[in-house]
Amino acid sequence: MPSLVTYERACILAPALAKLPETQVTPYLEAATEAIEEACGRGFKYDAVVDETARPDQFGRSWLWRVPITPANVTVRDNEGNLTSFMLENERGELITPGIGAGGIAKASYSGGFSPVPPAVELAVANLAKRRIDRSVQEGPVTSKKIGSVEIQYEARTQTSDVDEDILASLKKYRRR
Repeated sequence: MPSLVTYERACILAPALAKLPETQVTPYLEAATEAIEEACGRGFKYDAVVDETARPDQFGRSWLWRVPITPANVTVRDNEGNLTSFMLENERGELITPGIGAGGIAKASYSGGFSPVPPAVELAVANLAKRRIDRSVQEGPVTSKKIGSVEIQYEARTQTSDVDEDILASLKKYRRR
């Protein structure tokens, strides 16, 4: 199953992952994606075209609810009905559009690499992958010890659960009802 979060995006969300090679992190991102989709009872897909209402901040910039994952063609309609088209290349999803109209941006349409994955889910994937990587380092290899004629094999584990319930519980609002 492909990960909901790219390696580059995961390194932004959980900077400690940037110290590890992509080949080591990717399987953990995929496992975290699977755990989160299973816990939420739904899949989070990448759509090609999405219409959404933008929200302006106190500086007059409009922010997207979801983050584009690749450059996208954006069509913006302001509150007065005027249309503007441009390319969006900003990963944070910030639309800086001076002179778009007195009413600001009302709706933006994206065609291109747009991710409908909510930011909280992206963050959960990165954090769950990070915790599982940390746990795999702490667990250590299987060791054996011989006592008389009996050989005992054991693992040094700090946790036995493979699921981080606190991260999954934080995604309660995304669960399919």
